[in-house]
Amino acid sequence: MTIDAPRTPTRPPRRRRFRPPPILRAMRAKRAIRAMPPTPTLPAKPPPTPTLPSSPVLRFVVAGLATVLALAAGAPSPAAAAADFVVVVNAANPQAALPAAEVSNMFLQKTHRWDSGERVRAVDLPEASPARESFSKAIHGRPTAAVKAYWQRMIFSGIDTPPPEKPTPADVLAYVKANPGAIGYVPAATPLPDGVKALKVAP
Repeated sequence: MTIDAPRTPTRPPRRRRFRPPPILRAMRAKRAIRAMPPTPTLPAKPPPTPTLPSSPVLRFVVAGLATVLALAAGAPSPAAAAADFVVVVNAANPQAALPAAEVSNMFLQKTHRWDSGERVRAVDLPEASPARESFSKAIHGRPTAAVKAYWQRMIFSGIDTPPPEKPTPADVLAYVKANPGAIGYVPAATPLPDGVKALKVAP
């Protein structure tokens, strides 16, 4: 008696999946893209608002630069000659008249010598003096507070120091009389002593 070997079951043939040709696949992809809803666009962000530097030192420097530019932009007033002050110099000074802009440069330490070669020695009245306020507005084109702020920036930066201040018109006249290169100002009604003369200020 013979025993037949077990038969190995045969697998049914696999059906091959239909794959469309590349051209047809590309056409279907294009249709799918067209059918997709449009992508919403986000609104453009506004540009950032510029802010002042956070560092106290940088804020101080920026404020100082603004003050310097404001002083540079201010033109001397044509009414300088008619103001309630008079600019005075030493009687030995050969200079008889100066433009208001040049007088401003002398008090801001931008002009250091007279035409004669003598060193300029400017002298101010106190900040609270009405004559100084008139002088600052007429000659510098700015109030005294702005000029003081300018000098604070110059001192902080180590660039220069302001002219000395004398407490009274008499002290200003005494300083001008004692220094050949001095220049100052006093109220218009102040009598001028020997050794001091008025300087004409042109607009």
